[in-house]
Amino acid sequence: MGITNLDGTLVSGPPSATDNNFPSGTESITIHTATYPKSWSKCTGAQQRSVSVTIGGATWVTLSGIGATDTVTKADFFYMRCDSMLLVEVTQATPSGTPLVATRYLQGPMMLQSPSGYEITLVRVQGSATLEYHAEGQA
Repeated sequence: MGITNLDGTLVSGPPSATDNNFPSGTESITIHTATYPKSWSKCTGAQQRSVSVTIGGATWVTLSGIGATDTVTKADFFYMRCDSMLLVEVTQATPSGTPLVATRYLQGPMMLQSPSGYEITLVRVQGSATLEYHAEGQA
């Protein structure tokens, strides 16, 4: 069993024209998991890989460590960052038994935290990028 402490701040505002930060219009958003700290029983650890598959083609790259026969079978927290555009497909369990599949374009960071019963069961990607990811859950 382990814990995750996600403790960050997103700061956004106008550029500074001089050494003086006037006018101040900076906004800050604290970034935490829904439960803090978040506990887990299974974890992929930090994973890195390079992928090169045509976006829109029939071939997908499955991220290892997440899936029915992998280290994390049901992830309730997932982080990924890529250096170029990817098409990311995330499959989640549902209480009805019919999986929910969401596909989105990504370039940069992504974090997902799922409620109980809607855990992430599979992540696949298309595109050419170097990526890092981390998944954790109770199973």
